[in-house]
Amino acid sequence: MLDTMQYIAAWYSLFVYLSFFTVFKKQYIRFAQRYKEGVFAIAFLPYLFANGFSLDIDLLKMLGYFVLVIILLRLAEYYQKSKIAFQFLAVLVIWFAIEFDLLPEVNGLLFAGVDVPLAALVGLLLLLFAFAIVYPLEKMGLSFEVSFKDIAMALYGVLGFVVVGLPIGLAIGFLKFNYALPDLGNLIVGIVFGYLFVALAEEILFRGVIQNLFYTFFNNEYLALGLSTVIFGLSHINNKTAGFAVPNWGFVLLASIAGLCYGWVYLKTKKLTVAAITHLLVNLIWLVFFKS
Repeated sequence: MLDTMQYIAAWYSLFVYLSFFTVFKKQYIRFAQRYKEGVFAIAFLPYLFANGFSLDIDLLKMLGYFVLVIILLRLAEYYQKSKIAFQFLAVLVIWFAIEFDLLPEVNGLLFAGVDVPLAALVGLLLLLFAFAIVYPLEKMGLSFEVSFKDIAMALYGVLGFVVVGLPIGLAIGFLKFNYALPDLGNLIVGIVFGYLFVALAEEILFRGVIQNLFYTFFNNEYLALGLSTVIFGLSHINNKTAGFAVPNWGFVLLASIAGLCYGWVYLKTKKLTVAAITHLLVNLIWLVFFKS
């Protein structure tokens, strides 16, 4: 029975996640206009499914996570002069709870043996409902309508990283050539999961929300790009790589260069999905040619 609920949780959360890029988003907006924070229940349901509706301390922990974020967002609306501070606090609560594994450990199942880190996905849904539906930021770029010009911009972003990032990474010894092409099946799965759960998820956080918040506050696209790039780079400071101790400044430098490319693509296309293409391709370059 629990396995069945884990399948339901995974597929339901994936459906809700992808529905933000479809006409369903308008239905969420209508729901929020009528019930306000009640729409967050849609993001909370996957956890209930995976947890088998168990009334335990983990349920209270997840509930407290949602309530804290909602309170901060309410305070942002109430105290307009401090709005940006409360919004950033809400983002940090959502992000840090996932980054430092503070949420209850529970997995969903897409297929037998294919787990989905449900707590992280629930946090992502909370982020989306908060900043795309209930307290929306303008022009987040939640669209899969991609033109040839968009694809060209995504490739320009990759080229920028190849021209700037790779030589710097090789010069400081962070990158070492190590070609290893995964088999076709693993490559396809890696591309799909890498796009949806890594590249697109990180673009939603760092470009769609953080870069957008900086732009809302400073009204300067390039300052917003620079600040979000620094934060993206620093978010990798605890990542471990061979030859670089934590704090990993080599990773910070390379991630900052990559983040600048992703942010530039987002700035030019206004679409998170396109910036995520650049993000995915850069990750693939590292995976195939440099991962040790």
